[in-house]
Amino acid sequence: MSSTQQRPAGVTLAAAVLSLMTLFGAVCLLSAVFALFLTRNPIVPRIAAVRAGIAGFDLVLLLFLLWCAWTIVGLFRLRPAARLSMLAIGAIDLVVFAAFAGLMLLARANPMVAGMDAHPNPAIPFPIGALLLLFALLYALFAFVGLWWLVYFNLRPVRVAFSTPHAIDTPNSAG
Repeated sequence: MSSTQQRPAGVTLAAAVLSLMTLFGAVCLLSAVFALFLTRNPIVPRIAAVRAGIAGFDLVLLLFLLWCAWTIVGLFRLRPAARLSMLAIGAIDLVVFAAFAGLMLLARANPMVAGMDAHPNPAIPFPIGALLLLFALLYALFAFVGLWWLVYFNLRPVRVAFSTPHAIDTPNSAG
């Protein structure tokens, strides 16, 4: 990258946000692997097919996290493939988290949840409907991050920044 050409600040911010989301995903993945293989957990039955399915999901999550890590490096180096990757990750993020938010709102509208909120259990110190609403808002926030990436990485100045041949190879690159 030439000294007169700067990486857009939004690219750095997007890379930082993706880094935090990837780190959170890695912590969740490690927790899931720990719960699956290293504990006696009544939630995860000791049925081979169930454990294989969960392990398969964990493998898919690991591959997705590796893809995100590759994208983060590419964003800092302004690789054109990283911009396209951000568009794909943003689309996946938007669809998945919008669906999760919708499911939380749908679950909140369930008559059973409404009944639990109308007649609270003293053992549960908070209303279940409020918790589901909180999760829906959190998932909606993540969905808006995906929408932001889809819009931002399609802006003309960002496309130009990734299309010029000034991508950084390594910190010690000669040039």
